[in-house]
Formats: sequence, structure tokens, C-alpha cells
Amino acid sequence: HENKGAYIDVNIIENVDKDIYGLLCYLEGHSIATSSQFFLTDSNSFFVSGGIELDYPLSNDFIPQNRIMNQEIYKIIESFRWSY
Repeated sequence: HENKGAYIDVNIIENVDKDIYGLLCYLEGHSIATSSQFFLTDSNSFFVSGGIELDYPLSNDFIPQNRIMNQEIYKIIESFRWSY
């Protein structure tokens, strides 16, 4: 995505109490169709990944909605729990 002019904001996820580790990447730019990507792991048995991928590059009209979706991804990660 950097080749398409995207700025990638990488956030490290580390919640020792919940045994959750990973990365959350927000991608910003006008020539990309990916808004955010993340993965979470317990470093032993579990791995989950997800993100927001669009069919078309982001337009200026869609940027406010994209910010809302990125906030929702963050809320999902904050509320995530492993079920053992």
C-alpha cells in the first residue's frame, strides 16, 4: 500500500491481563481500498485477523464514514476476549 501513496499508522496491541497481543494498522490515502487491518494472538494457540477492505479507493465523501468504521474496529479489539 505504501507504493500507492498510503500512510500506515501501526499500533501495537498488548493486553497482558487478557493475554492479547497484536497489531492494528490504519491506512490513509486516496488511492487505496483498504482502511484498516489487524491481527490478535495469545502467542500460543489462537490467532484472529480482520480489517476493512473496500471495493474501490476511498473518496473524499467517504472519509468521515471510514473514520467511524476505524473507531468501531478499535472498539472490537478493546472488547475482545479469548474463550478457553
